[in-house]
Amino acid sequence: MKLKLIKFYLIALMLFAWMPRIGIISETQFSVLLFFPILFFLISVSKNGFLLRLKKIRWFLFFLLIVLISSLYNNIDLVVMLLNIRWLILPFFLMIFMLNSKFTLNQLKSLVKFIYFIALIQIPIAIIKYFILDWDGEWPLGLIGYSYSTLLILMFFSGVMSYFFITKKYKYLLLILGVLIIAISSGKRAVVFLIPLFFIISNILNMSSLKAIFKSVFLFVIISPMIIYVLVRTAPSLNPERKVWGTFDIDYVINYSEVYTSSTRVGEQNKLSNRSTTTSYVFEKLLANPGNFLFGYGGDKFSKTIKGKNKSSNEVAKIEYGINGFTWLAYQFGVISSILWFVFFIKFYFKGKKIFRYTNNTFWKVYGQTIMLSSIGLSFVQFFYAPDYKNPLFISYVYVFLFPTIIINEIYNNDKSKEAFN
Repeated sequence: MKLKLIKFYLIALMLFAWMPRIGIISETQFSVLLFFPILFFLISVSKNGFLLRLKKIRWFLFFLLIVLISSLYNNIDLVVMLLNIRWLILPFFLMIFMLNSKFTLNQLKSLVKFIYFIALIQIPIAIIKYFILDWDGEWPLGLIGYSYSTLLILMFFSGVMSYFFITKKYKYLLLILGVLIIAISSGKRAVVFLIPLFFIISNILNMSSLKAIFKSVFLFVIISPMIIYVLVRTAPSLNPERKVWGTFDIDYVINYSEVYTSSTRVGEQNKLSNRSTTTSYVFEKLLANPGNFLFGYGGDKFSKTIKGKNKSSNEVAKIEYGINGFTWLAYQFGVISSILWFVFFIKFYFKGKKIFRYTNNTFWKVYGQTIMLSSIGLSFVQFFYAPDYKNPLFISYVYVFLFPTIIINEIYNNDKSKEAFN
């Protein structure tokens, strides 16, 4: 039953998440779905008892304690604080529900296959979104939309490269075309630079022999320029004509990148308008006071709540764009909170590495390496790019995809045999 509940919930999220944007349903109506994992958890407790070991979520409980301290320190209504992080807290109950349930390896495999299937159907969804509906990158459909598209693309690409290197079957490289279709429909400029970077990382992880090194270099030299060429031509802001299928001009791309990332770049009304200037501003504010450095300025700065419809005027007056995963948490709740979430995601790199090293099963070996690469995206890329950990649609799928590593690592820790999950 738990598998059906998880799959039902994820499909429901994907079916309804795009509707508030075009007014079919309201954000409030969509928010009702986010309480389902709490209901699932309560059903699990009533059926199986309280199986959850609190040490597995002690970092999360510590984060909530920091939120409470931040509320008291900044004299901000705790209800307002919690409302502002509801998108962060509610999806995590899906992880708590899974941790309170018992799963067999076959059930975990079923979850992973389901996530793979959902990833694959994003290709036709991307075609519909871009070529039929003619929606721009920010308009959500399926799992494509907003900033989380970048992480989706990187995780998909990580899976493709993992399957190729581990199975040594070139047919999996054809899925790179699917990655490109999703990237084009997302309109995300960052993937032009991040996909080649992840190509390099995936190659490094698989350099086990001189032959493997040669093959890796060869593939990088052939495939990366093709990816960059297509993405630059299809991203209007990266070509001189500023249109889809504009000309490829590498000098224009370099100049645009320098201007876009410049530390002196400002937007309308001299607002901060990129990640480097916004991050510098946030650190300047945090370093001005040790208390704010530890506990931030309160969780009412960048989000809207029922009790307060308008965003904090001081931040909006200064920042137009550029809040990333690190600064969203650090400015509101302090640097400790950012570190907690960063460590949560980066730890899955080591969980995935253990699976990759100690299993001979192709399916789990591919999964382990995909988790390693995905963890890099969910930690470093997310924390320097955008706070997608608070997007309930995207992060719910991420939690389900990451979850099997916890159970498989437990199996290995309880049975030191390398065959434990083969």
